[in-house]
Amino acid sequence: NGQVDTTPILPKIDASQLRTDCDTEAFLHLYKKIGIEDLIRTVPDSYSAVIFDTATKDAYAFRDRHGRMPCWIGRDDTGKYIIASEDSAIRKNNWTPLREVRPGELIRISRVGDFHSEQIVEQKPFHCIFQRTYVESLDSTHDGILISAMRESLGNILAEEHPVGDADIITYIPRAPKPAALGYARALGLENNFTDVFYKIKYKRIFIESTQSQRDNAADDEIFMFPYVNLKGKNVVIIDDSIIRGTESRKAVKLAREAGADRIYFLVYTMHIGIEL
Repeated sequence: NGQVDTTPILPKIDASQLRTDCDTEAFLHLYKKIGIEDLIRTVPDSYSAVIFDTATKDAYAFRDRHGRMPCWIGRDDTGKYIIASEDSAIRKNNWTPLREVRPGELIRISRVGDFHSEQIVEQKPFHCIFQRTYVESLDSTHDGILISAMRESLGNILAEEHPVGDADIITYIPRAPKPAALGYARALGLENNFTDVFYKIKYKRIFIESTQSQRDNAADDEIFMFPYVNLKGKNVVIIDDSIIRGTESRKAVKLAREAGADRIYFLVYTMHIGIEL
């Protein structure tokens, strides 16, 4: 989980053996050549990873020194271990989350279930805004912070910075921003004005499509408005986590306009690239 710059890796391995340009393949070749501890020391990029070594029958779980990507260890009632990006995935599979893998830490689980932890490099925490505000599940925990609570607090801050006191309806583009929209409404004393207006079918990441026409088509197939919601003559606040290309943003605003909204306020609680909606 993450992204590794292969530029400094390629001179250290036999690049002729690579079958793809995928960073994971180069990462594994470097592991094979220098071992797990030196791999963690050598590659400072953004990743959490699990490697199962078929020669030693050991499983390794580790995070980069910055801890941008999450990684959790869990266990079932028989003592078997599970490794996952997020604790919510462990719980959903009826296992018990134990703790997060620390940034720069290596956890080794042997073939007989022995558990060994070692801090390989010093922690130098940095944060990925996308991970915490968009990618991770609402019921997950990252570095001791519950994701839903963090997003709600961002909504509180958004209400301080951009209060819309005459909002009749406060809503969001599903689904990551829901706690932020609720926090925004609560901070303004307008919790009763919070409602679900839009829904998605597949929760696709539309911004990664190659062309704008593909993104527009994906948005048309993905974002809809609940038919029972009445926006006619209403002041509507739409909250999103970010604006990357603006395709979903434009679609939501278009739907709200077509439904007869009087005013539309589009607010973002993290970052944006300037566009016209």
